[in-house]
Amino acid sequence: QEIRNSFEQLIYQFFDHLGSYRNDLPEEEVNSIEQLLEKEKEWILYSEESSSCSFGNLKEHYDNFINSLKEASPKLDSILIQKKEEREKAEKEAAEAEANRKDVFRDKVKNPKTPKEKVEAAQVRKDQGNTFFKDNNYEHAVTRYLQAINLLSEIPGDKFTEDINTTKLSCHLNLGMCYINLKKYKLCIENCNMA
Repeated sequence: QEIRNSFEQLIYQFFDHLGSYRNDLPEEEVNSIEQLLEKEKEWILYSEESSSCSFGNLKEHYDNFINSLKEASPKLDSILIQKKEEREKAEKEAAEAEANRKDVFRDKVKNPKTPKEKVEAAQVRKDQGNTFFKDNNYEHAVTRYLQAINLLSEIPGDKFTEDINTTKLSCHLNLGMCYINLKKYKLCIENCNMA
């Protein structure tokens, strides 16, 4: 049954390909492919021979059909190979772009321990939030700004007060802008009041 399903799928798949690329093919190739597909569709779906033949005979008929298709459709075959290569290239480029995008926003300070490291890590997260904001990626920007504020809240003493206050002010105002764009007005007001 599996070979029969594959046979039918191949026939309908080639009918689709023919519909998509008909204008790019020579007329004699289109006619040749259509005749072959119609003949095999009639055989696999309606003939007594196909419904009663053994697996081996069906497999042999299927293999012969594939070879006949290759002979009848050299131009279509080259178009399909080209489209497949283009699709694979686009998928590879998209995967590489995604991998590179993730690397851009990876934190440089893994686990800040000292107050100075925490201030620096908070400023890095704020800058990452700004980059997300410029890309209209408000949810990720919010995450980075909140991370920065949380890091700054962990710093004891008065040593970095000016840097802490400047970065917190910037983060709260930027959060306000993010929340306006996300239509979360109550959170926008809260962050503007905290600034």
